[in-house]
Parts: sequence; structure tokens; C-alpha cells
Amino acid sequence: MINHILKQIWNQRKSNGWLFGELLLVAVSLWYIVDFLLVTLYAFNAPMGFDIDHTYKLQFSAREEGAEGYLSPEEHPAVVGEDLWDAMNRLRLHAGVEAVTLSRFGVPYNNINNYMSLGRDTVVEKTACRIYYVTPEYFDVYRIPAAPGSNRQPGEGVTANSIVLTKDAADKIFEGEDAFGKIVYSGDNTWTTKVGAICGTVRGSEFKRPRPNVYLCMGEGDIKTINADFLPWAEVSVRVKPEADRDFADTFMKENSNQVEIGNLYLQSITPLSVLREDGIRDGKGEMNTRLSILLFLLINIFLGIVGTFWFRTRQRQGEMGLRMALGSTRNQLRSTVLGEGILLLTLAFIPTVVICVNIMLADLTNTVLMDNTVLRFVVGMLITYLLIVGMIIAGIWYPANEAARLQPAEALHYE
Repeated sequence: MINHILKQIWNQRKSNGWLFGELLLVAVSLWYIVDFLLVTLYAFNAPMGFDIDHTYKLQFSAREEGAEGYLSPEEHPAVVGEDLWDAMNRLRLHAGVEAVTLSRFGVPYNNINNYMSLGRDTVVEKTACRIYYVTPEYFDVYRIPAAPGSNRQPGEGVTANSIVLTKDAADKIFEGEDAFGKIVYSGDNTWTTKVGAICGTVRGSEFKRPRPNVYLCMGEGDIKTINADFLPWAEVSVRVKPEADRDFADTFMKENSNQVEIGNLYLQSITPLSVLREDGIRDGKGEMNTRLSILLFLLINIFLGIVGTFWFRTRQRQGEMGLRMALGSTRNQLRSTVLGEGILLLTLAFIPTVVICVNIMLADLTNTVLMDNTVLRFVVGMLITYLLIVGMIIAGIWYPANEAARLQPAEALHYE
């Protein structure tokens, strides 16, 4: 059967040559589209490394001198940082609150990037890590798990000025060794600290890959020294119990905001992390939707082109089909032969397609921002591409071939 189809393809090589070239071009183009879609969908749905369900960001502010309700230092001697610490303690006592933390540039989906270079000693090349300033409860609020194989939770036993490393940061700095309890050095070797825990990898958003992160833990003393100018960067985050998370933001602002109003400190706003997420990924979603729309348009054109080509080609061969039926071919054999010819021609075209696509990947012309080029990624992309084109070929051949197979041989021979 296959030998017969190969001989037929060879005998019709003049017309099949153009079809071979079309299939080759379409396969390469479609593979590139499929690869981009697979990488984008995988990255968007991959684990983030944290959980923002039932979490809120509380923004505090302080009254300035001359404002209504302002208290002078004589009337209220405590500094803003001390008031903020007391407000956080009151939040912890709230019946619906599960955990409270304070961070600087640490709330997920923020666009501020601060980096710190760290190394295991003073000699080795340092690793650039994104730095977050957080209190140990940060890992409870956002439920950042311990690194695989670690039985110690990230915030457990962590003291002020110690650090928590993500798994990828620990692997790069200590080259696969156990980093727990070891000392790390800053880029200029003027500052050292101790690794208090290792947590899982964390991504900045659905459109970013995991990157090495370092969490510098703050204590009570760090918070109490905060002044009014620092408040815009002081992010208080809370995790609310699921059963209490019913219009928490509106209810708390209306009924309980006075409980955390201390001295000149007051609660300015409460924002669900889901809102911050939408704001944080809006640009990425817009760009992704634009690209997906373009790729979908190209995919539809490829589909119509392949289906139309094989449809027209099959309709033109009705005389040949009539002759085959006159010589004893059954209708099923006729359909199988025509379908087999299209699929075998595609298979032959896929041999140079694989070579071309491999070179495209080796030249880093694919999307490597979200995922590295791997053998598995390439094989999956090629397999899906092949199956998609097979489906298009079947869609273009099946109906006209089935229609021709229903004709009586004498009637079909009129087309010859």
C-alpha cells in the first residue's frame, strides 16, 4: 500500500512538488505558532509559588501638621513606626484575620525591582537576586511553601536581619549544597547575613519566569523606626479566613478602621490582591491578546489554505477515482488511498521541516523568555503541528473523496 502510494507520488512529482513545498512552508510556520502558544499557555498556568486568595493590602498614612485631627508630639509622643506596630498587633486580634505582615516592595505583582548580589564567600562571582524586605509572617500570608525536601517552613524561627532564599537562588549561590544556616556575602563583601530558611521558587507574574529572590527579614525594631515619609512604601498585608472574606475591605473600612487609627496614623485604603494582580498583568495580557489574535488569524488562513488545496486537488481527480473503481477498487480502498497519499506527502515534507525547526531553535529565534528550549518542548510542538496538519488534510480530502466514491464508475469516468 505504502509502496504503491510512493510510486504514485513520484509519478505525479511535478504537481506534488508544489504541494510538497507548500506543506513544508506551512509546517514550519505552524510549528512556530504552536510553539509560541504552548509556551504562553504553559507559563500563564504554571504555579506562581504563592497564593493571593483571601489576601488584602492595607495602605496606611499619617496626618500632617495642620490637618484636622493632627496630634502634636507633645500630645502623642509615639513615632509613626510604633503606631504602625501597634496597629498590626490589633489587626492580628481581629476575629477574621488569619495572618499579618509588613513588607517593602514585597506585595506580589509590584513593578519595583531592587536587586542584591550575594555569594557564598568573598571570592566567587556573586548572584544577582531580587530583594524583598519582609517580616517572617510574610510566608504565612502569601503561603509560600518550603523548598522541596525541606521540613522547615520559611518563616519558622527566622530572626531579624536573617534571609530566606528561594530554591533557585540557593542553588545558584551554593551550587546545590544545603544553604540552611550558612553565611552569605554581599556584592562588595561589606555585609554578611545568615540564611534562615529556603522557600520554593516564586514568579513575579504570569508572564515571567521564576527568578532568584532573597527575603531580608525585618523585626519589631525595624518597623518601629519607620517615619511618616516611609509609609507609602510600607505594605501591610493580611490573610483573611475564608469564612470571614465577605466584602472584607468595605466592611472593615466602615466598621473597624477606627480600631487601627492610632495617633496620627490612619488606614487609607484596603485593596484585594486580586485587583493588584489584574493591574499588574494588564499590559502583559493586552500584549498576549494581540499576539494571540494575530496568530489565530494566521492559523485560520493556514487551515483554509490547506483544506482548500486538498479539496480542489481531490475534486480534480474524480476521473482517476472512477478508473480505479472500474478496475476493481472498493470505495473504502479509494478513500484510504487518497487520504494515505496526502498524509504520506506530509510525512515526507516533515523531514526537512524538522531540520529547519531545529536550526530555528538553536538560533534562539523562539520564545525563550518564558521557557528554555528543550527536547520535550520541541517534540511536543512538532507532534501537535503534525496532527493539526493531518486534521486539515483529512478535512480537505474526506468530503470530495467520499462524494467521488459514491459515484458510479461509468459516471465518474466522464471526468477522465
